[in-house]
Amino acid sequence: MINLTINNLSHFMGSNKKSCSAFIKSNPEWKMKEVIKKTGINYIYESNKKEDVLELSYRSSSKTLKSFDKKKIDSIIVVT
Repeated sequence: MINLTINNLSHFMGSNKKSCSAFIKSNPEWKMKEVIKKTGINYIYESNKKEDVLELSYRSSSKTLKSFDKKKIDSIIVVT
């Protein structure tokens, strides 16, 4: 059996922070008050035009890799 461990998790969100409440007037059919109440999610983070999945992954990985000896890392798993 292969011995695998996860030593760290990291994330990086898009730079445009939007309040979910801002969607109430423009999209009444979404029932945002109910969504906020049920999920507890108050903000959505959208990527700007320069932030694609590769850029966000790179930034997230860079945060994590600061605390590790890069020569000892066999692989990095990116989940979107």
